[in-house]
Amino acid sequence: MIYAIILIVIGIAVALSGVWEQNLFTIMLGALLEVIGWVWFFIKWRSAKKQGQLDNNEK
Repeated sequence: MIYAIILIVIGIAVALSGVWEQNLFTIMLGALLEVIGWVWFFIKWRSAKKQGQLDNNEK
């Protein structure tokens, strides 16, 4: 899951860089990286939850 979070952070940085440069392609690339990161994170989180690897203090 850490790689997905890193990808999300990179996507935010790329999108903000695109806003700073006023470049639509860079903004869209950052948004795409964020979406891929969120989907990847959600898939990994769901699989970890199904396997019972998350500790939510639920007893």
